[in-house]
Amino acid sequence: MLGPCLSVVVLQMLVMGNEETLVGFPIKQAVPALVTLLHMDSNFEIMHHACRALTYMLEALPRSSDVVVDAVPVLLDKVVVVLMHWLIHYN
Repeated sequence: MLGPCLSVVVLQMLVMGNEETLVGFPIKQAVPALVTLLHMDSNFEIMHHACRALTYMLEALPRSSDVVVDAVPVLLDKVVVVLMHWLIHYN
């Protein structure tokens, strides 16, 4: 499983990467680990990093969509959590 620090490293790789530079990226292993991090309701920052990593993965690695589709229900649930967090803290 990805730890909190490793999730930030994965996020940075995906932000800076593309299909050419991320050829060997372990999509099938990373997606379930990121989904696990999405379930960390007690740590908003980790959930946010995991959401962003999945988003950037789809952008940088379009071939990942077949695997990331399994994360969509959890991702949508967390979008609501992020929205509520934003509304509480910034409105």
